[in-house]
Amino acid sequence: MLNFELKLTSVPKRINLEAALFELEKGVKSFVDRKLRRDFNLTIRTWRRKPKFITTMRRGSGKITGRIETSNKIYKFVSGGTRVRYATMTSDFSSKTQSGFIGSRAGRGGVMIVSRARPRPGIKARKFDVLIYRKNKRKFSSHMKPYIIRALRR
Repeated sequence: MLNFELKLTSVPKRINLEAALFELEKGVKSFVDRKLRRDFNLTIRTWRRKPKFITTMRRGSGKITGRIETSNKIYKFVSGGTRVRYATMTSDFSSKTQSGFIGSRAGRGGVMIVSRARPRPGIKARKFDVLIYRKNKRKFSSHMKPYIIRALRR
């Protein structure tokens, strides 16, 4: 899950507030849908069963929030990591993703056996949401500039 927020501190009285908010919301949504979704899709590029990412928008208490998230458990395990895993992998196993990298490559091998009797070390967190946020946080203000100008002209 990843949030990008635009906080409004003051609004000139002469602008149409609802039209301005609509324009700003359009900018946040386009940023989430274009920039962030592209990076999240890179993390599952080589997956056979690709999770779906959902974009939601929320407006309230002086801010506009755009969120992208998935309900896919496997993606959450890979991105967030686990303390323990019960799957024993084949000897030729190579993961498709790695920590500190936004992307997915060809992997090898797979699950040999799943048994609670043989707990293994957990999955190292890839922290895709943190990496994608860090990569895009500086781009957000430059992306929003034309939307802010259009909002002020309304």
